[in-house]
Amino acid sequence: MRRRPRPSNLRWADIETLLAHLGAVVREGKGSAISVTLNGITAYFHRPHPGDKAKKWHIATALRLMEEAGVGLDRPSRHLEP
Repeated sequence: MRRRPRPSNLRWADIETLLAHLGAVVREGKGSAISVTLNGITAYFHRPHPGDKAKKWHIATALRLMEEAGVGLDRPSRHLEP
């Protein structure tokens, strides 16, 4: 994966919405824990609290999930129509 700058002002809800839009399935765990599965690849997160800003590791993990699931920033999802 190429190194990309990690923005520090993204809301976690926006990342979760993007992943769901790409076809990811979000499963609730205990407390703030969730698992996100996209095209058969699963990543684990803890929703940020208090507050709603994503940590840099949230962003890095979400980008790695998309890359490993074949949904890079330069490739459309298999679930989206052209």
